[in-house]
Amino acid sequence: HILNPDIKLASRPDPAFSLLHQKLQMLNACIEQKIKRESALSALNETAAQEGSEHDTLTLLMTGEKLNVPQTQTHSPMTEDMQVEHVEALAKLGSGAEGSRL
Repeated sequence: HILNPDIKLASRPDPAFSLLHQKLQMLNACIEQKIKRESALSALNETAAQEGSEHDTLTLLMTGEKLNVPQTQTHSPMTEDMQVEHVEALAKLGSGAEGSRL
C-alpha cells in the first residue's frame, strides 16, 4: 500500500483542484479505506478467536432465530467528473414509476 503524503484528503476529493489532483486524492482515500478495513478485520478476527466466536450464539429474543448482522459498504468518494456522470444517470431515470423501479 503506497500512500502519497503530498496529497491530502479530508473526506472526498476537492473540486477546487484539477481533475488529476482529484483522482490522486481519490486513490489515496481508497488506499486509506482498504488499510482501515484490513486492520479492522484482523482485529475482529483476533477478538473472535479470543472470545470463542460468541457472535455465532446471538439470537433474536422473540423467535430464537440466529441473528444476522449485515456488513455494509462505505460510500466511495467521487471526483467532479464522476459526480457529473452520476447526476446525469439519475436525471435520465426521471421521477416516474419506471425510474423509481430501476
